[in-house]
Amino acid sequence: QQLYGIRLTTGQKTAGQEPTRGGKKIAVDGTRVYRINLGTEGYVKETHDDAVGNHVTKDQHLALIYSPDFLSVTGGYLSANERTPGTGTGAKEASSNQNLASAQARADRLRNLGMSDVQIEEVANTKKIPEDVYLVSPTDGFILSRNISPGLRFERHTDLAAIGDLSHVWILAEVFGSDANAFKPGAMARVTLPDTNQVFKARVSNVLPEVD
Repeated sequence: QQLYGIRLTTGQKTAGQEPTRGGKKIAVDGTRVYRINLGTEGYVKETHDDAVGNHVTKDQHLALIYSPDFLSVTGGYLSANERTPGTGTGAKEASSNQNLASAQARADRLRNLGMSDVQIEEVANTKKIPEDVYLVSPTDGFILSRNISPGLRFERHTDLAAIGDLSHVWILAEVFGSDANAFKPGAMARVTLPDTNQVFKARVSNVLPEVD
């Protein structure tokens, strides 16, 4: 040990803090992007505060649309609801359960067409067939894109808007090869904004095998 200058020390586990600098970009988490479309064709009558970049809340009205396909299904939904007064005994209970299942099936079809749960509940309470359907935001977030305007005629499954939930985002970092070993999946990281020195906590998800 003396000849080779060997020294012994006790091993310790540390956080391994290694500051790095590099190109970084904030990106939307693709699993938190919600695309709004309808299972029918129709046209847009009005739009409300739907500019790209606007913050929206869940179930906020974005547009008023008209499509005749909703009318017949909504009528069937109301009829099935009216035939479901409550549970009883024997044949009455069986008939009531059948009507309830019919009402739920029509409610599911309204959802598939694009009617929100809020409006379906409103139809059940008012017992009226609405002429127009509300296009609502499926989540709290920001409008990332829109392809909708008053008077627009749209086809089935046309993407009318995209809402992004930005409560969780990706930070795409480009680092030098010599710094790549400091990034391991699951490792904690602190991201500092250079202009405000604001610090965010993050967790390394993956190290992609991409080289420039």
